[in-house]
Amino acid sequence: GDVYAFSSATLGGDGVKPSTKPSAAIRIKNGETEFDQSYFFNIQEKSDGYHLYDAHYVGNNKFFLRMYAEKNSTEGWGTNCRFAIVNVVDQTFTWVTGMPEADEQAHIGRLPYIAEDGKTISWGITTKQEKPHVYTVDIATAKATKGLKVESGSITALGKLSY
Repeated sequence: GDVYAFSSATLGGDGVKPSTKPSAAIRIKNGETEFDQSYFFNIQEKSDGYHLYDAHYVGNNKFFLRMYAEKNSTEGWGTNCRFAIVNVVDQTFTWVTGMPEADEQAHIGRLPYIAEDGKTISWGITTKQEKPHVYTVDIATAKATKGLKVESGSITALGKLSY
């Protein structure tokens, strides 16, 4: 029931000088209306200097993060990313393995598919050498598996249809 707010600590857009404040998460406790002054999750420190790009809640206090590829930089608006999983309660940070390296990425889809059970998240990623593939990350192990190849220029979004 707590609410977490994430800041990338950037001042505008791609290549804009980062803020002097770190990428971080703050919390509003369930039933409260003010930020919890005792909570500050310094994501940039836990990642050894990387800025947050965005965060997606996957369940069980965990978020899947896209991080900028270079330390202390906000170059590469939405592509050329590294990936991580954080637990906002115990403030752990784990880099994801098995995703394409940042310098190999040509396009990352805007909307991932998060499994209903919160155990996996899937992204459409195109590399400079290959057609797009779906990469599925096991949240518990922070390991990605390259899956379905799509004969297209890129994958914008992934979803599940139920009928």
